[in-house]
This record gives sequence, structure tokens and C-alpha cells, in this order.
Amino acid sequence: MIKAPPVEQIIQAESLNFWTENFGNQKNPALILIMGVAGQGIMWSDSFCNQLSKNFFVIRYDHRDVGQSSHINYMAKPYGLRDLSDDVIRILDAYNIQKAHLVGTSMGGYLAQLCMQRAPERLLSVTLIMSTIDFSPISKAMIGTLAAKCLFYDKISQAC
Repeated sequence: MIKAPPVEQIIQAESLNFWTENFGNQKNPALILIMGVAGQGIMWSDSFCNQLSKNFFVIRYDHRDVGQSSHINYMAKPYGLRDLSDDVIRILDAYNIQKAHLVGTSMGGYLAQLCMQRAPERLLSVTLIMSTIDFSPISKAMIGTLAAKCLFYDKISQAC
């Protein structure tokens, strides 16, 4: 079986352009890969995307201000994580996809969780990789305000 090459597409949503690339058959269930902060979509390797495309229609993309997507004057038009999660839905809309599986790594996992909260009817599943909903223990440890005994993984939830 000859495998089709990935297809690059620029998605226009409102005043933004998003670089996307899709793999596989559009008749398969959709799966969108959400990279972490400042990570380009190509950080999801071609081989990984090709493997997933055996069963899914895979989309990887660049966040705004990353890679080939729109770069914004943040000082003139600031945005937050909710805006970035809305971008995921904008991409699904541009592909005319009603429901999709989301896979997010690091901040991408947080964005997937926001999508789950804000548009649960659009999701088939959510997979989180190296992600959390609560960065406070990590933040406290990094700035030295977390008690040393809390650094033991089995004690974090109990002692902190």
C-alpha cells in the first residue's frame, strides 16, 4: 500500500493563520496533536504521525506566535491559554470536523483540558502527556517555598 504524503494547509480563522499538516484518511476519526509552549507542530515526528495515521486522520499545527502560524504583537493584542484552546476548536472548524481525539503534551495537555471544559461536545477523548492541572507544587519547589519533605513524590499530595 502506498502511503500518501502529509498535506500542509494554512487555516484562516478570524484574523489568524495557522500552519497545519494532516496525515491519513479524512474518513478516519480525527486526532489533533497539541504541542507544548513554543513547540512547533513538527516536533510531533513524521514517523509518529504516520503510525497514528493508520487509524486516525492526524492533524499537527503551530500555535500562534510559533513557527509558520501568525505572529502577533502581544503588547497590542494580548492573549491567554483560553484563546489558545479556542484555536484548537478553530482548526477543527476549518477542517469541518465535529468531534476529535485530542493529544496534548505539556502546555498542550493543559489546552486539551481547557477544550474539554469549554467544548466537551467536540471531543471523543483527551490524552495528556507530561501535563498537569496544578503547577503550584512545582512552582513552589522551584522558588524554594515548598518544604523539603514535600519533594518526595509519595508525600506531595498529603503534606503539601
